Amino acid sequence: MQKPSGDTSKPKRAGIRAVRAMEEKISALEVELAQFKQPPVTYRKMQDRVRFLTDANLRLRDDLQRIQEELSTLRFTANRLREATPASAEAVIAPQMLARLVRLCHPDKHDNSLASNEASAWLLGQRT
Repeated sequence: MQKPSGDTSKPKRAGIRAVRAMEEKISALEVELAQFKQPPVTYRKMQDRVRFLTDANLRLRDDLQRIQEELSTLRFTANRLREATPASAEAVIAPQMLARLVRLCHPDKHDNSLASNEASAWLLGQRT
């Protein structure tokens, strides 16, 4: 810094301090401006988390739709099977009654007739 002509005194310390204070303020403002230009790490993490959750939500919605379609298909199939099953096939014969019926229609007691053979075969097929 040049001294004014005729002035042989040293530059005032207050002026130097003011300049240094202004330089420090400018540096602090530059740091603050740089922070605004680059989002903080936490903001980036939040963005990544939002992307992850959005992707997971889409995958879960796809899975839900697939499962609902499969459930609909299974319900349709179950209804068709219920309709195709005759009411008489739904009745279950108690084991004691089944044994009694087999003894009553056994082919040995009916001269080995075709009807007794078919009835016995059907009754024996009903055992579980």
